[in-house]
Amino acid sequence: ASFAFMAVVLCTAGYDHKVRFWEASSRACTRTIRFGDSQVNCLAISNDKLYVAAGGNPHLRIFDAVGETSAAIAQFSHGNNVTSVGFQADRRWIFTGSEDGTVKVWDLRAPRRPQRRYACYFRENYAPRMAAVNSVALHPNQGELISGDDSGKVRIWDLQADKCSAELEPRSLLAKAAASRAAENDDDDDHLGLSRRRRRLKP
Repeated sequence: ASFAFMAVVLCTAGYDHKVRFWEASSRACTRTIRFGDSQVNCLAISNDKLYVAAGGNPHLRIFDAVGETSAAIAQFSHGNNVTSVGFQADRRWIFTGSEDGTVKVWDLRAPRRPQRRYACYFRENYAPRMAAVNSVALHPNQGELISGDDSGKVRIWDLQADKCSAELEPRSLLAKAAASRAAENDDDDDHLGLSRRRRRLKP
């Protein structure tokens, strides 16, 4: 089947070091690509359905989803497992996250060096450490990346300003929300207590 005319491109991969393409309607595997040197941790398909990105350890490889060749058309490298990958809407660049503690932005035409490199630091016993990146998502505005890492932080990376614009800690947010709810409950209790006292004072 020709992927260029298919409404759905279904692609899977895993610890068997293989990327498989499937025809969704018939559930038949139409093509298999061997990833080679590692398992595959993550996959992404470009919006135009022409390319598939597969992340392993420590490489990310781009494959042609339409043609029959199994050779990668581009390769990008991290220092550890690639845990997240995605394409910019117009396929001008891709982004990756890794257990090496970095988020990177790559130009598909120049895979040797990243266009952007963001380090996810946190402090442990007052010493700076790199936090393994678990996930990265591209904001619909195409100008911000949101990453989550092992330190428990969610970071927003402003691509135009080339910096982290915000750091969020879910645990601290939950604590603030719990404190806010407790304060609201105290206010309700005070109101109920006042109402009860007023009822008792009625002749």
